Amino acid sequence: MANIKGVQKVKLKPAEAPELEFFLMTNPGMASKWRHDRTIPLIDVVENFDIYLYVGTKQPHRPSKSELEKAFGTSEVDTIIKLSLIHISEPTRQAEISY
Repeated sequence: MANIKGVQKVKLKPAEAPELEFFLMTNPGMASKWRHDRTIPLIDVVENFDIYLYVGTKQPHRPSKSELEKAFGTSEVDTIIKLSLIHISEPTRQAEISY
């Protein structure tokens, strides 16, 4: 887990594409609070509504809709974020997701 300037990086490991490393940025402590109280607006939980993808040694980038579809079965970023927050493992800050 990276904690950069008060932001936490959450790794996403989709079952359909385990070779790909996605991540999203959350505000510290808010993912676990949201899991217990889903009335908290997502805007208070995530740093932004972006999902990023590492490819090899290149800089992370925003994946295309087709890359999201292949990995998560949907290209709806809000849905991917919600499912990631539900399935996150607090000690490792990783979300292993099966769709």
